[in-house]
Amino acid sequence: MSDRERLSALHDMRRPRPWIARYGDLSVEFVNTRWARLTPTPRETLRNATDLLDWLAMKGAIDASAYLRWCARLRRAPRLAGRVLAEAIALREAIYGLYRAIVERRPTRRRDVERLNEALRAAAAAPKILITASRRFRLRHEVADTASGALIAPIAARAATLLADYDARRLRRCGNETCGLLFFDRTKSRRRRWCDMARCGAREKMRAYRQRRRLVASRA
Repeated sequence: MSDRERLSALHDMRRPRPWIARYGDLSVEFVNTRWARLTPTPRETLRNATDLLDWLAMKGAIDASAYLRWCARLRRAPRLAGRVLAEAIALREAIYGLYRAIVERRPTRRRDVERLNEALRAAAAAPKILITASRRFRLRHEVADTASGALIAPIAARAATLLADYDARRLRRCGNETCGLLFFDRTKSRRRRWCDMARCGAREKMRAYRQRRRLVASRA
């Protein structure tokens, strides 16, 4: 399958559940690309750099031209592809550490903050002067065309925005104790309990219902 065919098929292909579900913010969805964290067998969905590009494209974090360009570029440079994936995973785990500390109301780890700031440095934009068709000057700020700047820094920026500008107290962990997925609660009541009502919410309600039935049966 060519890159173009792969891109057009992204939304039609069978994808890991966390890729499809929405958790309130891009950075939270990125954290959830490793799921079933609280089970003995957590699942990794970013197994290579192509998975990372597919996820970014599916979430609209990169456009089609960037997807095709980086697919070709990383295929030609396997070492770079490996480094990009390693940086992305390290950033993901740092963001997870920060978010989980907030959810559990405990101090954050310095190394998680430092890792996030390291990724944010790649997002720094440099000013550039352009000449328009009418021979006027225009100033534009451009991020360096590096893998870190194009693929990883935007996720770091979303995490930083959530931490600094949004109410981070809206971060939640799914009420299903075997799930462990995080989400950003955008409801007015701030009482959302499940990462996905159709999955974890329904299962927990069914478990509670069966428990009540057993309790009633034991008293009969």
